[in-house]
Amino acid sequence: GGIDVTGCLVHALTYKTVGEEKGDGGGMGDGTEKRATSRRMVDQAVACLRDRREMLAEYFSIVLEVGDDDRLVLVGLPILLDGHRPSPHALPTFLLRIATEIPWDEELPCFEGVCTELGCFYADLPYARDDDGAPASSSSS
Repeated sequence: GGIDVTGCLVHALTYKTVGEEKGDGGGMGDGTEKRATSRRMVDQAVACLRDRREMLAEYFSIVLEVGDDDRLVLVGLPILLDGHRPSPHALPTFLLRIATEIPWDEELPCFEGVCTELGCFYADLPYARDDDGAPASSSSS
């Protein structure tokens, strides 16, 4: 069981690339070049997470395992607030940011960075809806 980290990262970068294409239309050239760059970024991010999986498990309860097929799989996340689970839609971005935005070579900034990313991931609360699908009111009558 678990969640394929490579698939999550591909999703995060695909979403990011689509968003960039809707912007100014510039960018990295044709689609083949973008896919190759995205694939390199995914491979680098997976390697980063694979190399740091022991530390992530020990200090943050972010459990990554290498499967029989050599795929990196997310099998556990910390429980920061009993009964609250982060939005699964935020997972690809969380994994991408953990792999790319943390200064791994500096102890204090590393710990602060991972804690900040965990906080942002868990704070991404699902959009509340009432039974008929309309947005739920935040005030009670």
